[in-house]
Amino acid sequence: MLTFPLYLASSCNSGPPRFFFPLFFGFILLFIGIVVVALLTEKKRTKAFMLLSSKYGFRFEKNPADDIVKELNYFSLFKRGRSKKVYNVISMTKDNVSWKVFDYRYATGSGKNSSIHNQTVALQQIANLKLPFFSITPESFFHRIGDVFGYSDIDFDEYPEFSKNYFLKGSDEEEIRKLFSKDVIRYFEQEKNIINIEAAGDVILVYKPSKRIKPVELSSFMKKAEEVVSVFHKK
Repeated sequence: MLTFPLYLASSCNSGPPRFFFPLFFGFILLFIGIVVVALLTEKKRTKAFMLLSSKYGFRFEKNPADDIVKELNYFSLFKRGRSKKVYNVISMTKDNVSWKVFDYRYATGSGKNSSIHNQTVALQQIANLKLPFFSITPESFFHRIGDVFGYSDIDFDEYPEFSKNYFLKGSDEEEIRKLFSKDVIRYFEQEKNIINIEAAGDVILVYKPSKRIKPVELSSFMKKAEEVVSVFHKK
């Protein structure tokens, strides 16, 4: 007769350790708490956009009917990633100028390497404005590496400080050089609150990559975007 070892029988009959269930439910409660906080934060943010739009006479749409990404997919910001979503849109049209300020989210990578990118974007569309396609962003280490492999930006020998701090590129270098006059370059040399700008035709985008503007800073962000636009569009 075979005798099953007592210590093995005890091991097989024992359930999960006593700390397992408290730990498991603790994780569940933590997850629920994170979700609740995130939902409340988004609700508060949406309300801030609504109040701002009401204050300035803008129109508010939590989930816009227009497909902004599809309409503007020639801009690099809207070419990146997947699962793209525009939300919390405030907009206004006055004197042939259309304003939109909105949150924009997209995903990159997959699995454990996936990332979600959120930013607030200011968009101004001005009738009869004809800008060459260009983008300007703070120059980074990766841009300098690109220079080594021939992906150079548009530099100005007479403005080394500007060329050092900004990465400027576009499809029509001659027109871009005309646009970036002495006054425009001086503005960027003195600008401390560096942001990304993309423009083409009658549209100008202003944003900080992967950064959503805090609700209390929305008004100042809009003023800064309007200031940037005025540099390229003298009324």
